Amino acid sequence: MKPVLVVGQGLIGAAIVARLRAAGHPVVVVARRPRAGTLALDLATEEGRAELAETARRTAPRSVVLVHGPSDVTGCEDDPQAALETHEGVAAAVADAGCPVVLVSTDNVFDGERPLNRTADPVAPANAYGRAKLAAERRLNAPPHVILRVSLVYGWSGGEHRSNYAERCLRAAAAGEVIEAPGDQWFTPVHADDVAQVVAAVAAAPETAPALAHVAGPEHLNRVAFARTACEVTGGDPDLVREVPRAATIWASRPPNSSLAPSDLGGVAGLAAYRPRTPREGLTGMWRTARTAVLFGVDAGGSRTRVAVREEGGTDRRAVFGSVNPAAVGADQAGKNLHEAFRFIGDVAGERDVRGWLASATVSPETAGAELETVAGVAADAGVRGTVTVSGDMIPLLLAAPLRGAGTVVVVGTGSGLLAGDGQGRVRRAGGYEYLGSDEGSAFDLGLAGLRSACRALDGRGRPTRLVDALEEHLGADLPTAARRLAALAHPKHTVAALAPAVCATWLGGDPVAAGIVEDAVDQLASFAARLRRHTLCPPGAGTVITGGVVTGCPPFAEALGAALKESCGDHPVSAVPDATAAALDLAGEAGATRRSGVRWTFTLGGGRE
Repeated sequence: MKPVLVVGQGLIGAAIVARLRAAGHPVVVVARRPRAGTLALDLATEEGRAELAETARRTAPRSVVLVHGPSDVTGCEDDPQAALETHEGVAAAVADAGCPVVLVSTDNVFDGERPLNRTADPVAPANAYGRAKLAAERRLNAPPHVILRVSLVYGWSGGEHRSNYAERCLRAAAAGEVIEAPGDQWFTPVHADDVAQVVAAVAAAPETAPALAHVAGPEHLNRVAFARTACEVTGGDPDLVREVPRAATIWASRPPNSSLAPSDLGGVAGLAAYRPRTPREGLTGMWRTARTAVLFGVDAGGSRTRVAVREEGGTDRRAVFGSVNPAAVGADQAGKNLHEAFRFIGDVAGERDVRGWLASATVSPETAGAELETVAGVAADAGVRGTVTVSGDMIPLLLAAPLRGAGTVVVVGTGSGLLAGDGQGRVRRAGGYEYLGSDEGSAFDLGLAGLRSACRALDGRGRPTRLVDALEEHLGADLPTAARRLAALAHPKHTVAALAPAVCATWLGGDPVAAGIVEDAVDQLASFAARLRRHTLCPPGAGTVITGGVVTGCPPFAEALGAALKESCGDHPVSAVPDATAAALDLAGEAGATRRSGVRWTFTLGGGRE
């Protein structure tokens, strides 16, 4: 899979990278500041821009996303030439890289004399920042490039990026401080996550996007109204907002109307159900996140339990524990592993409340009551307070990006399972009945089929296969002895599933028997997915997310499964997600008031706040 090259790691850039990675896309990041996993380049210099051009040629990306600075509108007035040279120079550097470029531009390319500017309206930049962005646009104003103009973007900066207007309003409102806001400066504010959703979708499938589009929030309002909404969201006093003229504020260089008429993006792959947040929705979500200093996501699969805890400021701490599935390791060990996971969460949270999402392979509507009691008891022992949502392991992958409720999830790990949603709340699952009742195509299924085929080859009942040598080497014993030892295990699921890599390796080595096993597994999974999509009335173009140890551990298997899914279900986006904790963590901050549904259950722990 070709990577996406993202240039810029500010508020929008960081959100775009997070979405692309959550969707399984490899990402190459270029930023001004050096950090792990990032290529540090000074794009204000010719040398930095030349190295960027070479990076684009060398990586041959699916697309290049330009979301770099300088982006401080007021600051660009101090050195307009530097802003122009950087934005135009970077666009010129990647324009001929041989791939689509997605430029995140601005509403400041308009003079601001009219509200709700459309893409067809004439441009006449009101300030240095607008002139710099327009120069970049003109370097990229022909296919296959895409220009996305945004209105004022807001969201939590995490303390790493420049504080934005929404943050300042929420903090001042919560502290009971006066907020001075211009009543003569209008905009269509759009949440950073909504911008990231659009840009990530366009970056992944630029050929489906219009050449020029406006990405804006759904409401046209002035800064006074926005600030008063922030006061209402926090329970503050709206009268604390004091109206002042724009000329007397830091927004003096901005046009009176920084507003855009939103473009219809329904034709972009993955954006059929896209709906940007209203200012009240966006500010409410920000305030909810601010009240919860610690978020956590848990992906409790068949083999291991992955935990990610996000502290205030955006720092993630991760750990991996044993399985919490009694069918895999037994009830006692599963309980111990769950306690260890929550002790880790409690150690990070300390006295702070948490908001978390635990996605477990053991949860189903039939077992949810017992699972909630178990989690509540374990959390209490670990001193964890707050709110947690418990769901099946596939639910976050369906509800989070890139599917957002519409599409298919195919999990191929120790066990297997499928889930589909129509985007309107209708959800249907297949499989997940544990290894005796289902798990077709899973690591257990591959391992068992490989073991049986090897045993048949050994005694002459089956075709010769190199699986005999591969499995004996893996098991460290001759097949008859190893098979009897496996049968004597109280919980053989995990040990049999561990044979899957040897089966896949033998398949890749050209063994026809192993190839038949893998092909059968892929065909079954794709066939089940097609039936599930039909029964769920899943939109034809909705995507599929594939994940699990077999998918991540064997990229050729993932490629074969992706191809089979497109053949069985029609051409549609298929994304491999390496880490399901990202989806659980993403949803943790969105968990609302206590509720019970057929797919997830939210409740409070230890008397924590909701």
